[in-house]
Amino acid sequence: MLEDAVQERELIDKVNEAGFLTDTLRDQVMELTARTYEEEDGTVQPWITKEERQQLLIKRGTLTEQERQIMQDHVEMTRRMLEQMEFGEEYKEVVTYAIQHHERLNGSGYPRGLRGDK
Repeated sequence: MLEDAVQERELIDKVNEAGFLTDTLRDQVMELTARTYEEEDGTVQPWITKEERQQLLIKRGTLTEQERQIMQDHVEMTRRMLEQMEFGEEYKEVVTYAIQHHERLNGSGYPRGLRGDK
């Protein structure tokens, strides 16, 4: 039983690090999330809460999808703010640069997934 607890803790530590979550590790976390335990008063509790599960099942990086969306929304907010401002001729591309600063040449950036030729 103690050995199982150590292995479970090692699993949680491993998947809690930034990086990529393999399908095997995901399956192991899912097994843990299905487990429950009983409190002294008889109340059954989940071994891992929904919030913990959400954090442990992040496929890549350290942000949940909701957190990533909030982060990426800053580009849209920047666009809305800057489009209300007047820029002189020498700064006419400020809005374009500001809203495209997370685009990538291979098209994997955001907000529009533009490729290098765009």
